[in-house]
Amino acid sequence: MGDPVAHVRRLHGPSARLVRIDEVRTGGIGGFFARRYLDLVVELPDPDIPSTQTLDDEAAVPVGERLSTQGAGFGRVLGDLESMLATRRPLSRSAAVPRIAVLRRAPGELVMIAGLLGEALPVAAHLAGATGILRIGGGLESRAAGRIDDRRQAVLQKAEAEEAGLPVFLAWGLGSGDPAHIAADTRVRQIAPDRLWVAIDPARKHDDTKAWVGALAQHRPVDAYLPLAGPHTASAGTVGLLGLPRGEPGPLG
Repeated sequence: MGDPVAHVRRLHGPSARLVRIDEVRTGGIGGFFARRYLDLVVELPDPDIPSTQTLDDEAAVPVGERLSTQGAGFGRVLGDLESMLATRRPLSRSAAVPRIAVLRRAPGELVMIAGLLGEALPVAAHLAGATGILRIGGGLESRAAGRIDDRRQAVLQKAEAEEAGLPVFLAWGLGSGDPAHIAADTRVRQIAPDRLWVAIDPARKHDDTKAWVGALAQHRPVDAYLPLAGPHTASAGTVGLLGLPRGEPGPLG
């Protein structure tokens, strides 16, 4: 589907209007790196008969297989959509077209993935894979990786990683997400990661998520979020109200 507007008009006629486009994610590891689909909301000439269309049959192909977020085509389509929607009425919460932040996997760079309870660890481990160094810190406990809990340990690990030509992914546990506790813990500021991403479960209350992300941002600005959507949970929703771009992994370089 190269052009959503043309697709809608081809199916419903030249008077059909694309009102909203939502991105839905399913599957993946804890919902991370899930398959993506576009859900289009179309307004037909008769205002009493709104139409909600989910792409199916030929069109129901995962976005990743037809339109890569890494390619120029994806950026062009997003640009066209943003230009089109800027002239329309304000969109609802679920209508936001997410910005994308591509993670540059630079050798020696320390990327902190922060999350509640143990949610950051599987995400950081997946990002690290075979071409990254996994470390844990904060409230996490695991024998699977070494620790970074202060600036000295961070500097030493960054130096070793740069010599090895690999990035470091630090899974950082924030406990239950008490904003007061997160604000009082200055270790994130002391470690000073090169990138700070947050692993977010969209099923949690938005106000609670906003509170702990805001407390974390007092120590270092948050660069992006990683949605932890389950197999039947849309990752858009109120997560977009945080004002953060959605993170996507990038190549080692």
